[in-house]
Amino acid sequence: THTEAMRNALYQELGLDRPWYEQYVNWLAGFITGTNVSLQTGEVISQIIRRQLPVTMLLSLYVMALSALFSAPLGVIAATNRGKWPDYLVRGVTLSGLAVPAVWSSLILLMLLAKMLKGVGPIFYSSLRENPADHISLMIWPVLLLTWEYSSHLVRILRSTVIDELGKEYISVAMAKGQRRKVVILRYALRNSLIPPLSSAGLMFGSLIGGSIVLESVFGIPGIGRGIAQAALARDFTVVLSLAFLLIIIYGLLNIFVDATSWILDPRISENERASSQGIRG
Repeated sequence: THTEAMRNALYQELGLDRPWYEQYVNWLAGFITGTNVSLQTGEVISQIIRRQLPVTMLLSLYVMALSALFSAPLGVIAATNRGKWPDYLVRGVTLSGLAVPAVWSSLILLMLLAKMLKGVGPIFYSSLRENPADHISLMIWPVLLLTWEYSSHLVRILRSTVIDELGKEYISVAMAKGQRRKVVILRYALRNSLIPPLSSAGLMFGSLIGGSIVLESVFGIPGIGRGIAQAALARDFTVVLSLAFLLIIIYGLLNIFVDATSWILDPRISENERASSQGIRG
């Protein structure tokens, strides 16, 4: 049994008897210096981050690579066949990807796999270098489910931007000069339509890193998302705060990178900002 003296000693050891702002400053200093430890296991949190972050980053890179691979042709096909059956088919698939919750689709997939394979044995994560076959067999299902969701966003954005570009005057001029429709679409319309999808992809990458809690937990992938879920269940608040703060930093840096990349790739953004600032002054 826990006595009052033992409880007070534990509070003093964890620093819970100090004011909240002092606790926060001490935690932040420990996060920066990498000296915070897990309340549950006593492991240094910087080691937990070094172990879990590469797994989540690898999962996110797989998803973004496949999303880019699928969304580019599907977005162009839907835009160039607007109002026809390919457009309706692509829009139906993407709408399903946006509407189906990841937690539901992942559980349904596990049930189907268990029924097809007559039961599913223990699932253990292996790195790509250690065991490529086991790594792919575990990662392929969450990657495909997340790709379905995130590529649906990109397809819809790319479809809208390509349709907008195809309605502009320079496309009509290029077609009137005798250039082939396929060349005009790929060389001009598609290239000028990539800025919004690229910006969205950068922001989606940040949300993907923090939004993989459900699928990492369901499929047993030892990443940041599963680490936050396990720490929250164990009430290991130091780990939860540290991992959540790390995700905030990553998402903020990705926002800055996306804004800078958009400004470099499309000089019209800086011109519009300059014009709007001049209009405000006027």
